[in-house]
Amino acid sequence: MLYFILLFFSLSFASEGVHWSYDGPTGPDNWGHLQTENGLCDAGQSQSPIDLIAASGGARPEIEFSFRPIRLKVANNGHTIQVSTPNAGTLRIGKEYFDLLQFHFHTPSEHHVHGIKYPMELHLVHKQPETGQLAVVGVMLEEDSAPNEFLEEIWQHLPLSAGPIVELRNSVINPTNLIPKNKKFFRYQGSLTTPPCSEGVIWNVFLHPIKISKEQVTAFQKLFPMNARPVQGLNERPILSN
Repeated sequence: MLYFILLFFSLSFASEGVHWSYDGPTGPDNWGHLQTENGLCDAGQSQSPIDLIAASGGARPEIEFSFRPIRLKVANNGHTIQVSTPNAGTLRIGKEYFDLLQFHFHTPSEHHVHGIKYPMELHLVHKQPETGQLAVVGVMLEEDSAPNEFLEEIWQHLPLSAGPIVELRNSVINPTNLIPKNKKFFRYQGSLTTPPCSEGVIWNVFLHPIKISKEQVTAFQKLFPMNARPVQGLNERPILSN
């Protein structure tokens, strides 16, 4: 089952055969009606994103990153800018290790933090290799006067139209630079934020943002003026925090 969740996730980010969008008749309000596989977009009770309010108790969650530099592989998949990260390292949650598959961007932020919406949000997508369990790390992007040097390496190569992944052999990035120095975060059980909205995803969203310049936000929004799903109901799910 988890294999098919990952498969659907990959298909939903394909540059061809796009059957959903962020507005109009194929927007979020109608995702659940576009095809039967999207039923959870309407009927699911553990959907993402959410407004991250105060933690509701429970065990203090753990998280640890072990990333390494890799060559930049970037694509415009028709819904966002996505950077593929094979062999980039792992995320550890408790005793389980998850491989970093890719990261991508949304504007404005999909999650809210205590009711606050940020200009952009970054999602780092991981998979546990044995079970196929997905774990996503969310990082808020806050406007600053200076450009984010790490993101600028990616922004210099933003594909202007949808197409296949492009590998830039002379550009090296390290995903470690995407992780806030203050590692306070929220954890909850949620879903993919794109069709088919499959549930069972472990979400880890940092409380504190990283910086990005207004010019960098504007450059992304020229390609994707809005690519964020609205917040969903919490439905009494617990929110943990470290």
